[in-house]
Amino acid sequence: MPRPRKKAELNCDDVAKLLHKAPMFVRMGLRQDRFPFGTAIQKPNGKWTYVIIPNKVYEYLGIKKKGDKNNVIFNNYDTTMYD
Repeated sequence: MPRPRKKAELNCDDVAKLLHKAPMFVRMGLRQDRFPFGTAIQKPNGKWTYVIIPNKVYEYLGIKKKGDKNNVIFNNYDTTMYD
């Protein structure tokens, strides 16, 4: 069973929607170290895991923070960060 995600976490599907690209585009970019907002790690079993830093994604996309320093609104997509 997959672990529940925190609201502030982003996965490859979320980033792909923000970039208007396919999720595989994001996965391959992370594997090839082409994006400054995360990385991909290949596990010994051959599967990949992805680490995405939300603040770096927003910075990369030029999304300005509005109001609270941890609150970002992007086209009605609430990306409020929680500790």
